Amino acid sequence: MSLFIHAIETAVPEGRISQDDACQMSEELSDADERGRRLIRAVYRNSGIQSRSVVGSRETFATGEFGPGTRERMAIYAREAPALSLRACVRAMEISNTCANDIAHIITVSCTGFMAPGIDVHLARNLNIKANVGRTHIGFMGCPAALNALKVADGMAQLAPNSKVLICCVELCSLHFQHAAEFAIPNALFADGAAAVIVSAQPHAERSIGKIAAFESFLLPDSEDVLRWIIGDHGFEMSVTDELPNLIQHHVRPWMDNLLARRGMAISDVQSWAVHPGGPRVLTAVRDSLSLSEASLQTSRAVLSMQGNMSSPTVLFILNQLRAMPSWLPAVVLGFGPGLTMEVGLICDAH
Repeated sequence: MSLFIHAIETAVPEGRISQDDACQMSEELSDADERGRRLIRAVYRNSGIQSRSVVGSRETFATGEFGPGTRERMAIYAREAPALSLRACVRAMEISNTCANDIAHIITVSCTGFMAPGIDVHLARNLNIKANVGRTHIGFMGCPAALNALKVADGMAQLAPNSKVLICCVELCSLHFQHAAEFAIPNALFADGAAAVIVSAQPHAERSIGKIAAFESFLLPDSEDVLRWIIGDHGFEMSVTDELPNLIQHHVRPWMDNLLARRGMAISDVQSWAVHPGGPRVLTAVRDSLSLSEASLQTSRAVLSMQGNMSSPTVLFILNQLRAMPSWLPAVVLGFGPGLTMEVGLICDAH
């Protein structure tokens, strides 16, 4: 299996909020007492984030005791997500010299909204892609879902080796801001963005960024309650326990050693790491477990700092920055999601 990457492009909404302003909004709309407000300030202060791109604003969430209902939030998603997705896809097609007739399959990814017809249909129509294009949507798989999309794309690409597959991840996490103080961590971390990838089963000469040489998943035992994402009456509600970084630190090293050893590699052979920044403690857990240098996670921390955790597009934002660096391959893409599941992709030189 070799899946060749020809373009990675990203897009963010125009709205932007500093972490200081986000913290103030969270305090003002929270049901917390003074002790709770101190905890909120500590969460925001230790988030590793300076600012984030968002579609929501204070006015969006200031209505009622709990903010707008899920229906109102989904109406914003239906208005904003398709346009943001289209921007990323147009850029990816332009940079890879991909025309509409080249695309045999569209894969969309999102866990922050629902609509039908979906974003896949919106993209097919607005990009003038042929009516018989294949379409697949990957929903509610969380932060590592870009890797799940790449796995599906690999299968689709092998079926149509002379064509290309368009992947688009779009998340509007800010729409699910919650008033209750118990949601301070997701309120402080999550942001909005989209990323598009063009892939195929052929290298297409100099246009290939790299090839994905391996995928692997690992479902951690007895971890279903560590990370949850459910639909509530006032948006989607995320819960995460303190066990998340501990579980990652315990399990990621033996899993990664085994995966790389089966390919004649070791952790020291990996030149760059696109680790999903679920938060500063997640990155620290990966660093310590794999005995990586702090510099190895510099790009992941930089994306977290300037864009926040955008869920599924985030690792693609990181890859987009890593590929501008010399000698960045081989690279490992690593993400964590509900389950608790770990997903990995190994990217090697395309030539």
